[in-house]
Amino acid sequence: MTNNEKVWSKNLPKELIITIPGKLPKELSPNFSPLEGNNWAKRKARKEFGMTVYFLAVDARNRWEKVNGEWSAPDVAEIVLRVLWWRRRPDADNLIASLKPAFDALKRAGIIRDDSPKHMKLIGTVIWLKAPAEPQVGIYIQVKEEA
Repeated sequence: MTNNEKVWSKNLPKELIITIPGKLPKELSPNFSPLEGNNWAKRKARKEFGMTVYFLAVDARNRWEKVNGEWSAPDVAEIVLRVLWWRRRPDADNLIASLKPAFDALKRAGIIRDDSPKHMKLIGTVIWLKAPAEPQVGIYIQVKEEA
């Protein structure tokens, strides 16, 4: 077991962590106007961002399975978003709406059962403002111990 896997295994019994590096594409914002670009730009950004999150989610799931065994999507996934932001504080509602392609990708990757409110519960959004660090979004899926 490598050092990374040891550090990873300390976090995993409680949560599956997916870190999306970089800024969110501006085209994903609900406030992005077709006048600023076009609908094709928004569609392309949704597709590219969704594929990025999909591959990151599959990687996170595979790491989980190496350490903890088979991953099964929880019936109700409790999700915490942790955002390292680079400029002014974003509006939390717009941030969540911008992450819709990410939630769709989590469903495709088998991390969550469905992205409906019945199967996905957003229990918090934490936003840190850090100028020198690279912006990123962390999606933490809380895993409850089976009784």
